[in-house]
Amino acid sequence: MWLMLQQPTVDDFVLATGHLHSVRDLAVEAFECLGLNWQDHVKYDAGLVTSVEPVGPCGNPAKAKNLLGWENTVAFQEMIARLVESEMKKLA
Repeated sequence: MWLMLQQPTVDDFVLATGHLHSVRDLAVEAFECLGLNWQDHVKYDAGLVTSVEPVGPCGNPAKAKNLLGWENTVAFQEMIARLVESEMKKLA
């Protein structure tokens, strides 16, 4: 964030892993953090699933890397674990 604010002109940056993950991937990871099987807690309706897009929406961090030297250092699984832990602390 600090590097973004130091730029001479205002600009937009995407901070992302550059890897595509589905909502299912997120649910699997989040429930695993709690020792639960996601399928026991999530209703899935195949009729609501759209066909696969020709190009999946995936964050491209190339601009942040080129202009700021930023690279992702947190794996998807770790990021989800941190989010789950943070939410669980709020419930305690």
